[in-house]
Amino acid sequence: MRHPRPMLLALGLAAPAAARAQYPPNPPAPLPLRPVAYPASQEAVLPNGLRLLVLENHRQPIVAVTLSLPAGTAYDPPGKEGVADLLAALVTRGAGARSGPEIADLVERIGGSLSASATPDNLTLQADVLTPHAETALGLLADLVLRPRLDSAEFEAQRAQTIAALRNELSSQGAVTARIFMMALYGGHPYGARATPATLRGITRSDLEAFRRARFRPNGALLVMAGDVTLARARQLATRAFAGWSGAPPAPLPAPVPAKARTGILLVHNPGAERANILVGNTTGPGSDTVLYAGLVAARLLGDDDGRLVRHVQSIRGWSDIAFASLLRTRLLGLFQAGVEVPEPVADSALADLLGLLRGIRRDLVPLGELEDARGALVDGYPFAVQTVSQLAAQVTEARQFGMPAAFVATFRQRVAGVTAARVREAARQLIKPDSALVVVVGDATRLHARLAKLAPVKLVSLEGTELKPEDIQPRTRPLAFNPARLAPRRDSLLVVAQGRPVGRQVYALEVTEGGFTYTERTDIGEVINQITRLELDSAGRPRRLEQSGRVQGQETRVELSYGGGRVRGTARVPGPDGPRTIQVDTAVGAAVLDDNALQPLLPALDWGPNVRWTFEVFSGGENRVKPVSLTVVSTERVPVGATEVEAYRAVLEGGQSRVTFYVTTAAPHRLVRVSLSGAPIEFIADYP
Repeated sequence: MRHPRPMLLALGLAAPAAARAQYPPNPPAPLPLRPVAYPASQEAVLPNGLRLLVLENHRQPIVAVTLSLPAGTAYDPPGKEGVADLLAALVTRGAGARSGPEIADLVERIGGSLSASATPDNLTLQADVLTPHAETALGLLADLVLRPRLDSAEFEAQRAQTIAALRNELSSQGAVTARIFMMALYGGHPYGARATPATLRGITRSDLEAFRRARFRPNGALLVMAGDVTLARARQLATRAFAGWSGAPPAPLPAPVPAKARTGILLVHNPGAERANILVGNTTGPGSDTVLYAGLVAARLLGDDDGRLVRHVQSIRGWSDIAFASLLRTRLLGLFQAGVEVPEPVADSALADLLGLLRGIRRDLVPLGELEDARGALVDGYPFAVQTVSQLAAQVTEARQFGMPAAFVATFRQRVAGVTAARVREAARQLIKPDSALVVVVGDATRLHARLAKLAPVKLVSLEGTELKPEDIQPRTRPLAFNPARLAPRRDSLLVVAQGRPVGRQVYALEVTEGGFTYTERTDIGEVINQITRLELDSAGRPRRLEQSGRVQGQETRVELSYGGGRVRGTARVPGPDGPRTIQVDTAVGAAVLDDNALQPLLPALDWGPNVRWTFEVFSGGENRVKPVSLTVVSTERVPVGATEVEAYRAVLEGGQSRVTFYVTTAAPHRLVRVSLSGAPIEFIADYP
């Protein structure tokens, strides 16, 4: 008897043949790119001079409202850099009859969102709500513009948080490079101004209010409403909400700075840096320049994740995968920039290669496949930037701020898709200028200066911007000698701060004992670190005994070490990936070796001075080894302590588990006032009188 094949088997055997019959062997050619049906913009000017732009789209019952004001960071008063960012952070935290929590509650109840942000040119407020609440949204924005509370307590907290965030940012060499590049490229133009801890500390609540009155004017502002609203309805709601708003247009920015005539290198000395950050770039033109389309393709070719820069420094050279290129727009004067981060020994080669790649895109036509990939990425990605009415309102607002035509958003994909290889080369020649560029390199100038000087003229500066000579960057090495007479009994306290908010405390004390000193320290940082240290030192500051116990990230720790007879002996129970592990210690140490916990109590006993370096060895019980370290005074600066400021040496410790920066007062008794850990979001800040 013949049995029929199971149905599943029959289908499985037949599938390949059916697929061959149904599907062609090659994919069809792509259809021509068709314009997206974006809503046409409708415009009006309100009686008080406020420009209104409406993008009518009734597919969903949502209205997005964006109010853009010429009050960006470039308008910060000189010496008060940071005002616009602080105002943007505070303006939504209380206005009119509502407190900050009441505003947040209202926005939540109506199912909306509310935000404020500052760019170089503008401070922008944005609200998204369901259609029935459009009037509420406009009334709320009017309160933010005309009646912000700028609560004093909120202001103080936000300023402290901003300063802490900026200090943490300045601990990143990449962030420092970007700041210095912008400041140097724009020179004295406001586009190059940047907030510092000092300028932020100098800002008062009155400064924010004065800035708001001067810059929040209807003339020069742009109100965009997108979504389920008509022009007539939008005009009615806006006229009613902003009826009390008046004032002449605020003062414009000064004219842009001229371009550089010759490539030069600004070498920023960061002592001990093992990597170099390099930025190359030049100013371009106004944000309305239509070369933007081909320029974006050129920047994508260079700086995409698989662009020429990344492929070169990663795949070809094997140096790094940190590389980028971009065009940044502002209303008056944008810029092109390209950058890499590489190990210090190859910094000069990386810069030469980078300049060569920039010259190449100006010289050669881009191969078709590479061009299609770059164009396709921009064309395919753009719909994701305008898929909601809120995104559409933001994109149209930005385009109009830069003076682009009303059809910019609707035609962007077609304009980019039409960019040819010849147009990319033409745009590159107009926008990318490797032979008249600014080059900023941040790294250890003692090793970089001579090599970079072979590529272009070098100007040498400190991290603070002070001009240096080559002889200034060679630290004066001193022997590690302590003056025990400076080790007076003391008890100090450091507040542990993250993002401007206290998260813990470190309390330490030094006592004079018979034949030496005893140092005790207690550190509590939430549930992350809870540790007690007791260190005995002889009269010359050399370690005799260490006892340390506590918990680190939930794991119990305990270290007991004794120094003597040229050895250190004991046990160390330290955290590990699989739980605590115990190390038996019996290691030879030289007479000059310090315990790695001993440097902090001994700082006041050093012979402090500018541009000094001490090189010495420490024993780490957690690693059971002796390590060479260096402590280098890299600068002096003003550091806040309570309500005052003190002059302090900034000294960098390298060679340990992480790079640590100590701030020690220049005046005796050389007290420790701040400690920063590279890459960590916390700081230890003195909180004693």
